[in-house]
Amino acid sequence: MPRKMNKPIIGERFKTNQGCECVVIEYNNAFNVVVQFQDNFQHTKSVRTGDLRKGEVSNPFFPSVFGVGYFGIDSNSKVGYKTGTREYMFWKGAMERCYSETSLIKSPTYRGCSVASEWHNFQNFAEWCQLQTGFNEAGWQLDKDLLGQSLDNKGYHPKTCVFVPQEVNTLFIVPSTKTDGLPTGVSYCKDRGNYQAGCGAGGYRKALGRFVTSDLAYEAYLKYKKIRVSEVLEQHKSRLDARVVLKLEEFSKE
Repeated sequence: MPRKMNKPIIGERFKTNQGCECVVIEYNNAFNVVVQFQDNFQHTKSVRTGDLRKGEVSNPFFPSVFGVGYFGIDSNSKVGYKTGTREYMFWKGAMERCYSETSLIKSPTYRGCSVASEWHNFQNFAEWCQLQTGFNEAGWQLDKDLLGQSLDNKGYHPKTCVFVPQEVNTLFIVPSTKTDGLPTGVSYCKDRGNYQAGCGAGGYRKALGRFVTSDLAYEAYLKYKKIRVSEVLEQHKSRLDARVVLKLEEFSKE
């Protein structure tokens, strides 16, 4: 006859496999033991005695995603703990770019970037996503820079993030390798002793000519850039967030 498992005692503490500590605050039966996690969230949940003694009790507020993100308790998003959803993929991507050392080595321009504290909770991010223009558009990306250009561009925040097509997301990217001190879109041709202007256009770089000075090259870049922004705006305007439309219109008219 199998040995009967000892009944947990109120106040008894247990370590989970995640490294969390929980304390028994209520015992109803072997299949309904209420525990409270000993952290800032003080979350309570009902567990089975066997799982509790084996440490197989998960804490929804444990930062399991790159040491920062946690799943939280499902509220209005109805996503729960599903890792294959669009919400999760965008969330994990932001967390990885900001907090994964492996990712930061590959993309050092993200070093110093962060995700807003309220978005460390996946449920908050998922609920925000579902209210955003363009969230369900195939191929659209989460942009943190376009609306935050007047800020430090160092964070994923509800007020500055927006979903946009790839063409919009790449409009204002400055190459991280540019260290020559020249304006965006301008490079110096040492063998010819002049300056070349160029601008990204639909996945390739369009050459805009060679100029005597960097100022003239930059003027050519800006002129074409405004045309390119107007083209992209015309193509996607009906589906874009109104704030993005305003931002692109302002640039094309400057």
